[in-house]
Amino acid sequence: MNDIKIKVKSIYLVALLLSTFSGCSKILEEKSDQSLKQMETIDDLQALLNNSGIFNDVPAGMGEVCSDNVYFVPDFINAQPEFDQNLYVWHAPNSSADGLLADAWNNCYLAIYYSNLVIEQSQRISLAHTGDVNRLEQIKGWAHFLRAYYHLALVSTWRGPWTAQRDQMLAIPIRVVSDINAPNIRNTLGEVYHQVEQDMLYAIARLPSSVSIVTAPDKAAGYALASRFYLLKGDYEKTRLYADSTLSLKNSIMDYATLDQSANFPFTAMNAEVIFHVYRGINLVNRALTDGVSPELHALYGGGDLRRELYFRRNPNGTPRFKGLYNGTLGIFTGPTTSEVVLNQVEALWRTGQIEESRTALEKFLRHRYRSEFDLPGYVSGAPIDSLIKVERRKELAFRDIRWQDMQRYHYTDGDEYIMIRELRAEKYSFDVANFNIPYPENFLVFNPLYR
Repeated sequence: MNDIKIKVKSIYLVALLLSTFSGCSKILEEKSDQSLKQMETIDDLQALLNNSGIFNDVPAGMGEVCSDNVYFVPDFINAQPEFDQNLYVWHAPNSSADGLLADAWNNCYLAIYYSNLVIEQSQRISLAHTGDVNRLEQIKGWAHFLRAYYHLALVSTWRGPWTAQRDQMLAIPIRVVSDINAPNIRNTLGEVYHQVEQDMLYAIARLPSSVSIVTAPDKAAGYALASRFYLLKGDYEKTRLYADSTLSLKNSIMDYATLDQSANFPFTAMNAEVIFHVYRGINLVNRALTDGVSPELHALYGGGDLRRELYFRRNPNGTPRFKGLYNGTLGIFTGPTTSEVVLNQVEALWRTGQIEESRTALEKFLRHRYRSEFDLPGYVSGAPIDSLIKVERRKELAFRDIRWQDMQRYHYTDGDEYIMIRELRAEKYSFDVANFNIPYPENFLVFNPLYR
C-alpha cells in the first residue's frame, strides 16, 4: 500500500496543473489505472484513508497571514522571500510555482483526489469480498467527509463565506471524480457550498458513533463540520442544531487553570477538546507564531485571562510568540474542537435572538478560561453581546486559520470594517476586507484561464 500512496501522490500533484497536456494525460492515466487495480478490498481503501500525511498533515494558514492576527516588523518581512512578502501585503505573487500557496492548494486537492478514489472504488468492491456492509458504508462516509472538509477549507480560504449576494461569484473547481483528465469548470460559490453540504450530510449518515483516534472522523466530527459550515453560510438555526448534536457526543472542555503555564507547548496533540486532528501551517504562518503576533491581538488577553500565559511567551526582545497550539509542537492546528463548537453555539444563539441563553452559555465556557477570582459575571453582562462574542472568538481561536473567515463573515453579515496597514521595503500598503481575495496559484491559472 505504501507504494500505491507514493505513486498516486506524485501522479496527482503533477496532473493537477498539467492535465491540459494531452501528451501527458494518457501516461498518467495508465499509471493511475495500474495503481487502482491493486485496491481490491475494503482494507485497501481504509489503508488509503489512514494516510495521515495526506489527510491530516495539510498546509494551511494563508488566511491567518492575511488577517489582523499577524504583524511583522519591517526589518523581518523585508528579509523574507518575495512570495511571502507579496502574500503579507495582500498582493498576488508574481509566480507561486515554488511558493507554499500552491503547496497548500495542491495538497487540499490531493486529499480530495484520494477521497474520490475511495468513493469510486467502494462502488466496485463486491460485498461478497468485504463481508461487512456497515464497515463499507463507514468507509464511504469517511471519504465523503474528507471531500467535504477540503472543499470547504479551499473555498473558505480563497473565497470566503456564502451570502445570497455572493452566490454567483467565481469560486474554486469542484472535483468529484478521480479522472485526472476531467476538466475544471467555472464553479460558483453557491455551487461549491451546495456540493460541500451534499457530501457532508451523506457522511453524517454513515460515520461511526466513535473512533479510536481522532485522525479519523466520527459522527461528532461530521456534526462539528456542519456547525462550521452553516455558520459560514449564515444559517444560524442549523449552526446551533449541529453544535448541539456535536456536544451531545463530545463536550469536554479543558480547565486551563490546571495546565502548566511555563511549558513551551502547554497543550498536547489530540487532547480532550480535539474532534478531528488537522495540522501544519505554511512557512510564513509558522514564522508568525514566533515573530509576527499582532500586538493588538496580544493586548486583548487582559488580567484574569489564563490564555495570556498559556498562549504566549516572550521572545528575548520582549515581543510575544504564540505557543497555544493544539498539536503539541510548532505548526498551526486547524481541526474542529469542542471549544470552537461551543462558540459556534453561542453565536448562533445570539443571532437567533436568544441573548440571555447566549450570555449564559458563554459564561459557562469562559469559566474554563479565566481565573476563579476574576469577575466573570460582570465581564459577560457588562459588554454588548455581539462585540463580546467576536472578541472571545478571536482570542480563543487565534492561529486556527479561522480569523480570516470570521473577518469576512462579520463584514458581509454585519458591515464590520477592517482597514489594516502594513509596511514592506519602506512602502505602506492598506487593506480592505471587501476588496481582497487570496489569489489563485499562478500555475493553476496558466492551465485554467477561465479562473482569471
